[in-house]
Amino acid sequence: MHALDESKPASVRRALARLRTGAIATVAAFVLLPALARAETVVTLGFDDTFADQYQVADILKPYGMQATFFVNSPRFDSGSNYMTLGQVQALQAAGHEIGGHTLDHTDLTTLSSASVAHQVCDDRDALIAKGLRVSNFAYPFGAYNATAESIVQNCSGHPNGGYESGRIVGGVGCSGCVAAETLPNPFDRYAVQTPDSIRNGTTLATMQGYVTNAEQHGGGWVDLVMHHVCNGCDTYSVSASTLSQFVAWLAPRAANGTVVRTTSQALHPGPTAPNTTAACNGGSCSSWFRGTPVTVSLTSRSTAGVRDIRYTTDGSDPADPSNPTVTDYSCPSAGSPCSTPSFGVSSTATIRYYAVDPGGLKEGTKSQAVRIDSVPPTVSITSPAGTSGPRSP
Repeated sequence: MHALDESKPASVRRALARLRTGAIATVAAFVLLPALARAETVVTLGFDDTFADQYQVADILKPYGMQATFFVNSPRFDSGSNYMTLGQVQALQAAGHEIGGHTLDHTDLTTLSSASVAHQVCDDRDALIAKGLRVSNFAYPFGAYNATAESIVQNCSGHPNGGYESGRIVGGVGCSGCVAAETLPNPFDRYAVQTPDSIRNGTTLATMQGYVTNAEQHGGGWVDLVMHHVCNGCDTYSVSASTLSQFVAWLAPRAANGTVVRTTSQALHPGPTAPNTTAACNGGSCSSWFRGTPVTVSLTSRSTAGVRDIRYTTDGSDPADPSNPTVTDYSCPSAGSPCSTPSFGVSSTATIRYYAVDPGGLKEGTKSQAVRIDSVPPTVSITSPAGTSGPRSP
């Protein structure tokens, strides 16, 4: 069972830490002032603790071309049915998801000696790298940290692979008296990156959406979400697959207005990014069933570098196959962004597959969108009970 000590909000713990270093004036200003103005809102989907039920996240995100960040503990690989195997974690990385460090034994680092902190943080990092995992960011177990932990996470002195590029705490964003979002590309403290509180079993879809819209309404920034189990109420710190699916389906079309999903590394290194394309059905979401035909579909792609082409198929075939005769290749006028295809009709249930390319040739991963059309009217039949005829007695 995962237990998280949030008796002191991360924002309070952080302020106390700054008091010890004499930087309270800076902390006060940060807590009271909104995040620096930024047009883009970046959402990171973070999953902690190597839980086996997180592996399904890849399938939930794949239709939208999204990637998540998984903070794992190397000794948990192949240690039982509760945890992912090494092969699963390697498969997540191969699919474009980010893997980060989370200590050997999921221990509160503030309770340990410096040598023990280094063992937990740095030996785990070395083990992950030895297993072929590219780990560059770290999440503190329980969100607990202090100056000693920060320094070790950053440096890992004496270890051949050095330290991490960042450390993530829990809390400080989206709560009463907190900022609306962490700042990007340079967080206030790169080794104490702030987040909303952990997603729990009672966290509603509306609350998760509110973290994002609050950031959007206050100049954008980084909304780094912390999740643990992906299940239907199996743990206090859990989100159901249904809620997560609804959340990412809600997020996807917001890319057209500058709200994007990125891994931790992508958020911290905002270099060129591939276009992000979303589908709309009859001007809205494609997730529900449709009655009546045709359904009008359009694809909209957005990229800071512009969009050159949008390629798609309506029969579920691969739009990246150069020999595929069913591909439609739409060239965007002046390679502008956003770019939308002309609307096209779908008359029966179909799978749309699509991707876009920027002017430099950077291509997003192929996405898919099911368009479900109920075109068969219901039928009703009346059958007399066997062995009876005529009217029955009351």
